[in-house]
Amino acid sequence: MPRNLANTCKIIVVESASPSPQPTDPVSAKKKKGKSFYIAELLEENTNTIVVDLGSESVRIGHAYADPRLPRYDVHSNVGVVPPLKSDSSDDATPKSKYFFDKHRMQHPQKGMDVFPMVFDGLIDDWDMFEAFFELYIEKELKADPKEHMFMFSEANHTSNADRRKLAQLLFEKFNVKAFYSKPSAVYQLLERSASTVGTVIDLGACHASVTPVVDMHILKNNYYKADVAGDYFVDQAVAMFEFINFDLIPEPYIKERVIALEDPEPERDPDDFRFSDYESDDEIEKFGGDDSPVAYPPPSPIKAQCVIDPDVKLSNSYHVWSQQEIVKNFIHETCEIWPQGPLPTDPAIFKDYRKVCPFPDGRVTTFGRECFTFGETLFDRKYDRMPPFHPLPTLPEMITKMLNDTDEFLYNELKEHMVLTGGSSKLPHLRGRLQFELGREVYGTSILPVPKQPRLDAYRGAAKLAMHSSMAAVWYSKNQYNEGSNDIDYW
Repeated sequence: MPRNLANTCKIIVVESASPSPQPTDPVSAKKKKGKSFYIAELLEENTNTIVVDLGSESVRIGHAYADPRLPRYDVHSNVGVVPPLKSDSSDDATPKSKYFFDKHRMQHPQKGMDVFPMVFDGLIDDWDMFEAFFELYIEKELKADPKEHMFMFSEANHTSNADRRKLAQLLFEKFNVKAFYSKPSAVYQLLERSASTVGTVIDLGACHASVTPVVDMHILKNNYYKADVAGDYFVDQAVAMFEFINFDLIPEPYIKERVIALEDPEPERDPDDFRFSDYESDDEIEKFGGDDSPVAYPPPSPIKAQCVIDPDVKLSNSYHVWSQQEIVKNFIHETCEIWPQGPLPTDPAIFKDYRKVCPFPDGRVTTFGRECFTFGETLFDRKYDRMPPFHPLPTLPEMITKMLNDTDEFLYNELKEHMVLTGGSSKLPHLRGRLQFELGREVYGTSILPVPKQPRLDAYRGAAKLAMHSSMAAVWYSKNQYNEGSNDIDYW
């Protein structure tokens, strides 16, 4: 829809069995009661829509009209929390915790700071924290009056009606917003990336990977598959590797001084010499599967560095874990890749000339080899899992194949021909080609659309596109409907 259409178009729906002329007097038009007049009013003010994309890694917010491609704010979903001091308490009000949503401020923690998730697994985990976030970024940063705006949210596929109603209660009773709408992220992602209204959305986010069939702006929940094998899963795998090779991850706040020595670097070793004899005990060899185990990898070769630790720094356990995870995320971003075709080779000689360099906060600059491929390989082969779960997890091709086989044959061709690979973890190099290769061995005629530069913004961009469409006027959940107890919100 052209953008100027939202500003100029005025629609007044007359609920009558027989056609009747539309009133031209604005005063008489306002006398029309119920949902019909409110629809016209919302369509006329469609530009006053704010998009809130809830993600487990970050929350993206912006104006649908002014920021359709790039959100105004991209806020970390993990929030620094400083509990109130005893001196802050008074008889008039209960002291409140201080929240730090800015990731840069969290890197320089205050005394006693903890880190807790505001959004986890696509769901709002702490409602008090979310309320503080809404007040800060909507009212103060965006300088938007909630009473004059409509809000379009994204939600996880497994969001319950109770969670959606709780969000509506907060928006209407606390902030008195004009209208509210929410859809699963998969709907927005397909809308942004594909011209078809039917397709498969393969979302590799922070907490989980999901395969979702979307048909005419609705997801098929009975055919939706989800597994915890995405961004945080890669982080856990990398942490297990660092622990196994005794590689200390030192967070930035602990570091008082860096002294880097470039002399006498560790000599390069022959790849054939990398065996489990480099490690400490036979128990570890047996634990990781022996010499032929696919998780066997050479220890990294660091440039020698010395780091002076500040003994006065005391961090909470939650902050320490979070800061180490941030180091590992940077490591994955710098080094992790997907082996292009077929199973990952076990011959170390193939990776003799392959090196990835990653800097660490304590000054070490370390090179990595074959292990850069093992994290992503867990998407296709579970034997590379360094932390086997209690219940075996399916591989990504298995999830997609099972979804296609369980779907009605009438939709089968469209679902396999319009596949969208999205989410922050979908930017791993060679992932799309490898997934296309693996699916081609099981299902004929699959087609995965090219991955853009910023796939993690697909849901936000799709929501902004939908918010400006004229058809939205009929589906907003308004304050009047909420006051009347309408249950339309349960059928989105």
